[in-house]
Amino acid sequence: MDAETIGIISEAINSTFENGDILETVRWILESDNQVKSEEDLALGYFMGALMNVSRDILLEREVKIKRNDSWEKSLIKKYGKEKAKIMIKEITDGIEKARKESLSKGGRPLVVKLADQDIEKIRTLLIPMITPFREKIRHEDTLKNISKQKVAKK
Repeated sequence: MDAETIGIISEAINSTFENGDILETVRWILESDNQVKSEEDLALGYFMGALMNVSRDILLEREVKIKRNDSWEKSLIKKYGKEKAKIMIKEITDGIEKARKESLSKGGRPLVVKLADQDIEKIRTLLIPMITPFREKIRHEDTLKNISKQKVAKK
C-alpha cells in the first residue's frame, strides 16, 4: 500500500471515529439481540469491523482506479503513441482537477451520497434475522479454535 492510500485510509478512519454514529448502531444491536454479553466488546468489535470495511473499500476502489487508468493509458499509447498520449493524459487530468477546484471556489460542494433513513431501516430489518446465525458461526469457530489448541497441548 502506498503512502497516499495510507493517508486516505487514515483520513477515513479519523472521519469515521469523529463523525460516525457508532453508538446508535450499538444501541440498535442491543435492542435487537438480548444475548449480547458485553456492550464494550460489541462496541469495539463493531467499530473495528466498520473501520476494516471502510479501509477495504478505499483500497479496492483505488486499486480498481489504478488498473482502469493503466488500461486507459495503454490504449491511448497504442492509439496515439507514447508522447502524444502522455500530453493528452496530463491535459485531461489537469482539466478535471481545475474544474473541481473552480467549482469548490465558487461555493460548490463535493458530492455527498447518503442513505435515506427509510433505507437504513430496511437494511436493519434485513439484518436482524442474521444476528443469531452469525453468533452461532462465531461460537462454532471459537469451538474449533479451542479443539485445535487442545490437540496442540496434548502433543
